[in-house]
Amino acid sequence: PIMKAYEARQPSYFATPACNLIGALRVGLEQMQGNGGMDNYFKAHRDMKTKVHARLDSMGLKLLTESSDIASNLLSCIRYPAGKGPADILPQMKKKGWILAAGLHPDCAAEYFRC
Repeated sequence: PIMKAYEARQPSYFATPACNLIGALRVGLEQMQGNGGMDNYFKAHRDMKTKVHARLDSMGLKLLTESSDIASNLLSCIRYPAGKGPADILPQMKKKGWILAAGLHPDCAAEYFRC
């Protein structure tokens, strides 16, 4: 349809996909398939989530979700300890090399951080 529009001298919007994103997708899919297939890839993430959430629990930190069972395997949303907020936690963790971000949900953004 785009070429027909141009032939009719009626330019139409189109975009070339970002070639680097297509290459990155290929590499990512190869990595996922190369370590025992998709089932093993997803299992590894579930297992890591279980370990991380157990460690958080042992530290007295609570998840934003009602339970670990419904939490993401890739992202943890962790409530700040009582009496603490973003300014108390995020700068110190960043200095230690952690990749963290403040909460986003408008109803409780100041109550948790994401990692």
